[in-house]
Amino acid sequence: MRSIGLSLLLRLTLGGILALVWPAHAADKPAQESLMTPNGLIAPDGSKPLPPLKDTLSWAVLQKVQSVKTKTEDKGEVWLPKFTPELKNLNKKAIKLYGFMLPTEAGEMQKEFILTPYPPSCPFCMSMGPDSVVQIVCDKPAKVTFEPVVVSGNFVMLEDDPSGFYYRITGATAVEQP
Repeated sequence: MRSIGLSLLLRLTLGGILALVWPAHAADKPAQESLMTPNGLIAPDGSKPLPPLKDTLSWAVLQKVQSVKTKTEDKGEVWLPKFTPELKNLNKKAIKLYGFMLPTEAGEMQKEFILTPYPPSCPFCMSMGPDSVVQIVCDKPAKVTFEPVVVSGNFVMLEDDPSGFYYRITGATAVEQP
């Protein structure tokens, strides 16, 4: 029961941060000037993103998404992703992505976690927006590591995820160190 509470708290915190902080930031600056861009800018803590590995999707491609303020009948104004044609072509296709694991629950094994191109610097600080995180859902639990991993599975773009995610990899079967 405690791990469910921790997972829910982490998801609510992540969702809140992504929904509240990122859209305000995106409204202040054009997407190419944000802190998390393929233009070589770095995270606020000074870390640089992982370079892409051969046969893996580049984080620069994921970061081309734009957050657009949209009016809805049921939720009012919300920030939703506007995906590039390149991203749309990847939807529901098998991909590999190289990044760092951020567990969503306590424990050595994780069936769900977050993948990011930036090394974790603080478990309570999210220095990235929704273009720099991917929710991973594994078929079998994966062992937590602080080293970068390659994850393979089916890439899914999320149009209006209540947690604030723009991307998810489902059916993740390989979580391995390169």
